[in-house]
Amino acid sequence: MERQKQELQWKMQELELDTEREILKAKQGALLKFEEEEGMCAPGIPIQRSKEEEDAMRASELPVPKSKLEKQEVSSKIAVPEQAKACKESETSNDPSPSTAADVLSSLVSVLKDQNKQSHLPLIEPGVFSGSIEKFPLWLKAFETYVEHRTSSPVERLHFLSRYTEGDAYSAIAGFLHLRTSDAYVKAKEKLVARYGNDFLIASSYLKRLREWSAVKSGDSKGLQRLADFLEHCHMASSAIPGMRALDDPHTIQMVLKKLPVYIADRWKRLVDSSVYGPTPHYPSFADFVQLVSTEGRIACGPPPSRSHQKTRRSFQPTGDRETRAATQKKIDKTLPNQTISAMSDHRQDPCEDATDYREMKTTHSRSA
Repeated sequence: MERQKQELQWKMQELELDTEREILKAKQGALLKFEEEEGMCAPGIPIQRSKEEEDAMRASELPVPKSKLEKQEVSSKIAVPEQAKACKESETSNDPSPSTAADVLSSLVSVLKDQNKQSHLPLIEPGVFSGSIEKFPLWLKAFETYVEHRTSSPVERLHFLSRYTEGDAYSAIAGFLHLRTSDAYVKAKEKLVARYGNDFLIASSYLKRLREWSAVKSGDSKGLQRLADFLEHCHMASSAIPGMRALDDPHTIQMVLKKLPVYIADRWKRLVDSSVYGPTPHYPSFADFVQLVSTEGRIACGPPPSRSHQKTRRSFQPTGDRETRAATQKKIDKTLPNQTISAMSDHRQDPCEDATDYREMKTTHSRSA
């Protein structure tokens, strides 16, 4: 089969060469006729050609061997002309290919699917702000994301601002709701930011909660975990609020340390000692303190030891001690009942009963005498 394929390829190459010869002959005939018409060459007189042209003509008339055909076929497959490549690239750039159209359709389908999924999700909206200074930054970010980015109308923004506030926060902006100016919303928002969004007010609120936090007793694992969570909250807020850098003060850490169990305070003292007297003396940061408390809270709330673990601890007791204790317990069990019975009999003995027995014995002795 392969041989037949090669023979067919050779025949195709021969046909192509024959057609090229015919084309070349036709070109030569047309050129000769053109020269005769223009008077450049007399009819019947052959055209004078150079040696190179005659060699090329002879080579074109000779039959091409099969080995050369194979080499030409391989070279034609490997070496592609640059002009053909450029033409193909220009054609592909001008004419939209079906793969590009398919990509566009698939992207449109994916966009429609995403929009359909989002339409089925529940509506995301900010919570209602009641005046907590610590919750104001999160609430303001949610309000700007889900309300301000969806509407540019100041009237609608003011309406939503009144809808998502209550208590003292609503009382602060209630006067702006009666205004019909375009800057009413801006003024209402600025008043809320000035009252609840000041960095120093937020920092003082966090520090106040730390001072008022109740002491955690030893063994109160849930209380220790709650305090650790709040300390992590303070640490994350300190990265965004400049006024909370006071948490790195050693006095603030000592104030919180007094509310923790003694064993945590001892571990913190060891950490302070290794930091102060280390190669680069420094006092540990608030982040180190939070990490220590969080680790201790996780350990305290971890799973309790299993009963099998307790049994293995008992099994590690020395064999001699266990045998001695067992023998001693057996002796105690044997002696206790006898001692109890004798004690009970001694306790039940009455002096009157002893006197009666003595009289009976005396009467019996006199009768026998």
